[in-house]
Amino acid sequence: MKEQLNLPRTYRAELADTKEKESRIGKPYISYSQFGSFNPNGNQEFFNIAVLQYIFGIKKESRFAAYALFGSATGEYLENKSKKENELLDQNDKNIMDGLIEKMPEGGEYEREIWIDRGTYYILGYIDMFIPFEEGEVTVIDFKSGSIAKKEAEYADMKKYFQTRLYMYYEDAVLGNTPKECYVLLLDRSGNAMADPPEELHLTGEIKRIETPYKREDVELFLTEQMDTRAKYIAELKTTYDKLLELTLEI
Repeated sequence: MKEQLNLPRTYRAELADTKEKESRIGKPYISYSQFGSFNPNGNQEFFNIAVLQYIFGIKKESRFAAYALFGSATGEYLENKSKKENELLDQNDKNIMDGLIEKMPEGGEYEREIWIDRGTYYILGYIDMFIPFEEGEVTVIDFKSGSIAKKEAEYADMKKYFQTRLYMYYEDAVLGNTPKECYVLLLDRSGNAMADPPEELHLTGEIKRIETPYKREDVELFLTEQMDTRAKYIAELKTTYDKLLELTLEI
């Protein structure tokens, strides 16, 4: 067995809601979100907050926290099929998402866990909407909230955005399911939380479907050239911190 990377997060016992998942307890993982946040060449604020939170264990709120909270509120509302109330959502927001929920096919599974073994670490994620079909095909959908004008190009960029395809890779390469469709549903959002005074964030009702065509070879290249490299980088940061902490305690 290969030596496991020293990553900030390991699979927690409370996540193991089935017998199969019990074997994951204590194993190191990163998520797609952590992959993005720990990009040393990306948004410096996101990187600094990731280091503080995951490496040092210090919680620091980002200037963009309001957007993340609104995104979480919409995600939880969709996942719980309108049974999860949140003060950030007004009635119009709920009506828009209720209409989307009604259009989702029967048998769909929200927040389906994915677990990819990379030898020295694992990838943990959750598919927003997983749809199985009788023919053995499966569809993966990722819900996003944001300005279509600003975010559509980002999610349509197949050289940079891999989340939906990474999750489909789990269904294809790990479970042996047949890929059918793989796409983002971007719920247009208005408002500016950075304004002075801050503007409330709300859905406009416009929903954009963004195709993210899946090819196994594309994801395999992403895993070997980017995900594995980022996981090693995060582990190096964690190991350096652990050594410095140990030296400090010895003084």
